[in-house]
Amino acid sequence: MIWELAVSPNLMGPKPSLELSPWENLPHANPSAWEGESNEHCGVYTFRGEKYRYLTIYHDPSVWETSSKKMLKAWGSIVAVMQGGNFMKQKCRETFINATKG
Repeated sequence: MIWELAVSPNLMGPKPSLELSPWENLPHANPSAWEGESNEHCGVYTFRGEKYRYLTIYHDPSVWETSSKKMLKAWGSIVAVMQGGNFMKQKCRETFINATKG
């Protein structure tokens, strides 16, 4: 499974129309543009674009079966970190990797 979260660090003004990465720009196709780490459960990658910040997760569907509640909680905490003034990419990746551990 592949998930991508896109956020805007600009919290003022009208809500932006968030654009997801085209298939050919995701980490599996363009690994040099992304920072990432993985374990036996998933791979998590971050990218800071000109307008948006991105987090992409790859995992086996079985991970969702065993870790869905922790993964949903991780999504919520990651959004706040990604929108903050200091995009702590490694913290975002670690949060999600920890959520997918059995």
